[in-house]
Amino acid sequence: MLNGFIPLATSTNSTASSEIYEVLTDAFLSVGSLNTAREATATAVVLPNNKTLIVGGSHCAAKTYGPGGLCGGSSFNGFQCDALNTAELYSEGTELFTLAGAGSGGVMTTARSGATATLITGSGTSLDGKVLITGGSSGSTFLALSTPPPGCAPFGQVAQNTAEIYDPVTDTFTATGSIPGCTAGTTPPSCTTGLPSTCGGTAAPITSAAESGTTVTITSAANPVGLLVGSNVTVTGVTPTTYNGSFAVTAIPSGTTFQYTATAGLVAGSGGFASADTAQCGLVDSVTALLNNGEVLVTGGDYIVFLGQSSPQAFLFNPSSGTFTQTVAMNVARELPGIVTLPNGTCWSPVSNRSSRGLRRRTGHAVCVHDQRLG
Repeated sequence: MLNGFIPLATSTNSTASSEIYEVLTDAFLSVGSLNTAREATATAVVLPNNKTLIVGGSHCAAKTYGPGGLCGGSSFNGFQCDALNTAELYSEGTELFTLAGAGSGGVMTTARSGATATLITGSGTSLDGKVLITGGSSGSTFLALSTPPPGCAPFGQVAQNTAEIYDPVTDTFTATGSIPGCTAGTTPPSCTTGLPSTCGGTAAPITSAAESGTTVTITSAANPVGLLVGSNVTVTGVTPTTYNGSFAVTAIPSGTTFQYTATAGLVAGSGGFASADTAQCGLVDSVTALLNNGEVLVTGGDYIVFLGQSSPQAFLFNPSSGTFTQTVAMNVARELPGIVTLPNGTCWSPVSNRSSRGLRRRTGHAVCVHDQRLG
């Protein structure tokens, strides 16, 4: 809220137009346009200098892939959303937007769609007056009525566990500590250190596929991130298609090859992609609350993508050390939970949506309370 005005930006299909809502007159007024059209997955926070920082988001527009290349002879018409690595500043005085991060080349440390942005105050540290930005997804998502073959279109946005700090005085973005994770292939409650490491990782292009007996060897320029013997790897788009599927990794002979077991008789293959099922998960569409002691509570959200797999986990950011530590989890996994810091320092989360593996299941009605005095 800026002196009785609520700044509103963009629309459903990534327009750059913006409006402000004036409470006293109950009216909407047009203001300057954003420099980059962005979706509502951008996050806004009011700064001490009375400007509003708008962080990341996605640029969405109609898109066609094919024919040709990995799309084959078909065309795929759809809608693509690209996560943005830029942020903008809205000035109430000029009613104009300017790109943030002049001291960082005009970009954040990474693209972030559905990130959090929290103004730190009351910590008694050098981070007071600066903005903590956490999580969000990077990459691009393409949606169409028919599914393109692997590699024809982007594989989708992926949640991340990184964080950064925006300094309004120097107009810079700098990386800070990341939200901690588990050892590859492990997940809470057996792991107590942080986020699960059982998410699908970045797809690595496959150079060749070969079989000796029943042992398949997949060769790439570099193995998929998070690859682990005994855990699964997903292979798609290889010709012949008999190489494709989800398999337990039996060996990793080198940094460019891994092996799994399949039915004997496969001929040499090529093309396609491989991704480990043991990569570090991130958080997208989580929420934050500034606690009375200046720490920041980060909770809820989705591990993979929006409407992916909701998280009950919670983390505390310590401005003194610039690091995150895991705290007591919520009773219910929640995406986009509402959260309020009460005068006694307790955080209250009354209701939110729950989802699991891409489907919104139901609305939760449980109340979660975090008492910062208990950690």
